[in-house]
Amino acid sequence: MESVALGHEGDRDCYVIGGRMPAGDGSRATLRASFWVELEALQPVRIDRADGIRYVLGPPATFGPLRVPAWIQVE
Repeated sequence: MESVALGHEGDRDCYVIGGRMPAGDGSRATLRASFWVELEALQPVRIDRADGIRYVLGPPATFGPLRVPAWIQVE
């Protein structure tokens, strides 16, 4: 793990484990993998892969014994 930073995903404040992508041109050289967790509820909200793919996770939903994101958006 390189670092832990703070960030915003929509209207949520988050811990960003792995660090935030630096501002710049978004080239592959500047991308880094990170895991975004909402500060208060400690729910996962986003996963950024080093290859530029981003997963935005919906609110938690219960499916039988599982508690998982209600939806996943791939960008």
